[in-house]
Amino acid sequence: TRAGSTAPLDTGDAGFGLRATVAAALATIAPDRIILGLPWYGRAWSTAGSAAHALTQDPGTFGPSQTVEYGAAVEQAQLTGRLYDETEATAWSVYQAAPCHACPVTWRQLWYDDVDGFRTKVRLALDQGLRGIGIWALGDDGTHPELWSALSLALGTTTDSKAPSGTATLDTSLDPALAGKKEQALPVVQGVARLTLKPDDGSAGSGPAFVRVSNLADLADGQLVSGATYPSLSSLDVSLTDPAIGGSADTGKRTVYVQWRDVAGNWSEVGSVQVWNKRAPAVSPSPSPSAEPLPSVTPPPY
Repeated sequence: TRAGSTAPLDTGDAGFGLRATVAAALATIAPDRIILGLPWYGRAWSTAGSAAHALTQDPGTFGPSQTVEYGAAVEQAQLTGRLYDETEATAWSVYQAAPCHACPVTWRQLWYDDVDGFRTKVRLALDQGLRGIGIWALGDDGTHPELWSALSLALGTTTDSKAPSGTATLDTSLDPALAGKKEQALPVVQGVARLTLKPDDGSAGSGPAFVRVSNLADLADGQLVSGATYPSLSSLDVSLTDPAIGGSADTGKRTVYVQWRDVAGNWSEVGSVQVWNKRAPAVSPSPSPSAEPLPSVTPPPY
């Protein structure tokens, strides 16, 4: 009846969640006879609202829930942002979509295990002395190899304590009419800055996992506070007006702040890109990193 994780670490319901399930199994079975199966897929739900674990909608009207393999889930979160539920140890994304041709537009919540959730659940198996883990299914990661890096870190076969780095530059292809135009030596944009992103974690690093963007420089524990997080990607349109990431309708000189995180959890130093905002169209506050699809892309039909 509510959207949520396929394999939550813990839940508010007694007896559910991986931790409780493993404990129940260990009450009757030796740990060396248990393999913990973990999903490399998630699930997308039509929901009545944008808040985490919102009530699901009637599948006959709003479309059924859908299985989404990890590779496709990451690509959806690259468009609409990545959130994380600490209790369930599961990543999720929320956005608006029509999940079928005859379906009305509704809120959709996609819940899936990313590098953080997967690594946490592998640790559960290790801590409980289980025989091992299973993955359903190999290949569901598509062209995204970071889950293997998370597995290696969880098993202790690799370590990574060095922060990544990266560069962010303005891409003028969003509005060709403004290409080359400057105000006070700054490139001119209109409410949205399209960034080209190039993370670097070195050959011995655990690999780039996330990028975080904000219109404010405020930090807490080395992380941008009023920001939006996305799985690592090469291009991103950043709203200058979205209050959820510290944006406003102010015109003139504006700064977009960017930082990267690797699979091991190390955050980079904050980089920045300065632009001149000529005209900022108003947007509604978004309840997620991006409640609407990014202007430059069309999200998958999940």
